Amino acid sequence: DIPLLAEHFLRVHGAEFKSPVEEISSDAMAVLKTCPWDGNVRELQNVIQRSLITASRPVIDSAVFERTLGVGGPRDRKLKTALRDFERYHVGRVVEECGGDKRLAAERLGISLASLYTKLKEQPDH
Repeated sequence: DIPLLAEHFLRVHGAEFKSPVEEISSDAMAVLKTCPWDGNVRELQNVIQRSLITASRPVIDSAVFERTLGVGGPRDRKLKTALRDFERYHVGRVVEECGGDKRLAAERLGISLASLYTKLKEQPDH
């Protein structure tokens, strides 16, 4: 059911957030299939939404989901890297909680709208 649900959320929320994402790559779908969702469809939906909100490419690849879910290859444990990763995650969550409204998200984060756009552009997977 994961591929069907992921594709459904991609279509519904892609239009809602006016995302450029058109598809999820097969390797990215494989990452989603390996996760223990424990019947939590809402969690899957949130992962798809976070990816759509910050995306600038038409295809979501496995690296996007690996970072969002905290799975995958060896992780750099330096403080600077961990803080950057947390900032990306936190900014994505706040934008998601604001329904994609970046102006509101910037206000809640206590940063300017220009700073928010800069932070979203700095994400290496987008």
